[in-house]
Amino acid sequence: MTKPTDFVERSTQDFESGVDVATVPANQDPKELLFGKNAPPTESEPADETFKWDEAKQEFFVEVENNGRMERFAGKTRTEVTKNLIEGKKNANQALAEKSRPVQRTPDTKLPYDPIARKAPRQLTPDEAYRISELQQTDPIRAQEMAFEARTGYNFDAVSESIRLQEETRHKYYAAEVTSDFLAEHQQDFMPSRANMALMDSFLKERKWPVTRNNVEIAFLELQDKFQKPTPIAVVPPPAAKEFTPPPPPVSPPSRPAPAAEARRSGLSNEEVRTINSGSLDDARAVIQRKLKEARGGT
Repeated sequence: MTKPTDFVERSTQDFESGVDVATVPANQDPKELLFGKNAPPTESEPADETFKWDEAKQEFFVEVENNGRMERFAGKTRTEVTKNLIEGKKNANQALAEKSRPVQRTPDTKLPYDPIARKAPRQLTPDEAYRISELQQTDPIRAQEMAFEARTGYNFDAVSESIRLQEETRHKYYAAEVTSDFLAEHQQDFMPSRANMALMDSFLKERKWPVTRNNVEIAFLELQDKFQKPTPIAVVPPPAAKEFTPPPPPVSPPSRPAPAAEARRSGLSNEEVRTINSGSLDDARAVIQRKLKEARGGT
């Protein structure tokens, strides 16, 4: 039985000079092979305007503008850069689709708090009236609660809790109004950061002072050295106004006297020109009439 020709023998049998064959261990990491390593740009695969080469990180990268900012996609090979770019585009499309999808809202079927339950007001039965009169001797508070519930339809404890919550809400609204007035007055010398507001709140709670306009001002004065200071805003002076020099008024060319060349072409002597330009109207008219007669051949 003859030995079959293996792949290497078949691939090299047509080359008289032979072919160098490299063997690779079976457990070799493909990423460590030559074709998987990141080699600097070569003449056959140079860096260009699209696939740039980062010498410090030894990697290819591309930069893509996205809403005014540059996004960078890098990889050890151009193929890896392309895959990362495609993945980034896919994620961006998914995020855009999620953002543009209309929000499905479910209607609320009840209020976010439980309103006070109320029964219909009614008259006390004779038995209830007798029991209340008996309770007046031993438990007058319970007797008043029973009469209140029958008269109004509200449970006495629920009404008490409602009044407590209402007073708490009133206090919060008042404190918010005081804080708003304080911030409006101290826009230049107080930075309303979370840390500064917490300092003032702790200052009042330690002394068990209520949040009033006066107490907030006292806390502000006492905590001056502990506040975070606002960053001063650089005031850029406006550019100095340039002095405007109006252009000189336009000078109309003189209508008189006519240039000497014009006078010579019209056949007028300098004396006749001066008479027309600056003499009396009668003298100017006489000169013009005389020249017209001469032009017609008259005397």
